Formats: sequence, structure tokens, C-alpha cells
Amino acid sequence: MNEKLYAQALREFESDNRNEGLYAKCFAEADGDEDKAKARYIKNRVNELSQLDPPSTTSGQEFKKTLPEAAPQKENSGGVLKAIAVIVGIGIVIFILDAMGKKQARDRIQNRIDSLQTEIDANQRQQDSFNEASDTLFNND
Repeated sequence: MNEKLYAQALREFESDNRNEGLYAKCFAEADGDEDKAKARYIKNRVNELSQLDPPSTTSGQEFKKTLPEAAPQKENSGGVLKAIAVIVGIGIVIFILDAMGKKQARDRIQNRIDSLQTEIDANQRQQDSFNEASDTLFNND
């Protein structure tokens, strides 16, 4: 039972459900040393919890009413998992959009290359035509 009280006091200390008045007292007594303040808090809180009626002598509901700050924390694993799923989903969407953007950029570059090749071919035909006309003109003389 004693270990359970220490575990409960530790969970309480590390959560948002910590007794701020007791923590401030312990922090002041520890001269601002966070580790010492934590140790004092846990010891004092275990003493407080052990002085309360144990759950075996009172009903569970009455015991919970006497322990507002010691009530076990609800695990928010569902919320955390949802947040992780949302982050992963956003990452996948960004990856897909990035890939689509790269494909579109590659397509635009390829279209531009094809367009330039068409211009080069047209210029080459024009140059060939000019050279042919030039040869005909100067060779007839």
C-alpha cells in the first residue's frame, strides 16, 4: 500500500493535478532546488494520503471525495493517438502534394524542352533552306 501512495504522489506531482500550495511550500523549504522540492513534495503528499481513511474502511465514492487532488489522472491516450494520426495524415498529404508538384514541374519542363526542340528543328530547316538557296544562287554563276 505504501508504494501505491508514493506512485500516486509521483503521478500527481508530474501531472497538472499537483497541489500547488504544497509544492510552493516544498520549493521554498528546498531553497529553490527542484529535485529536493520534488522529494519533499512526494514525502509530504504520501503523509497526507496515508492519514486519509483507506478505501477499505469507506466506500469508494466517499474516498474519492476526500482525495480531489489524488484522483487518478484520466489517460488521454485516445487524444494523443488522434493527434498523432492527424500529424501523420498531414505529412502524407504534404508528401503527395509535393510529389504532384514535382510531377507538374517535370511535365512543364518537358513541355518546354519539346517546344525548344521544335524551334531548333524549325530553325535548322530554315538554315538548311537558306544554305540550299545560297548554294543554288552562287553555284549558278
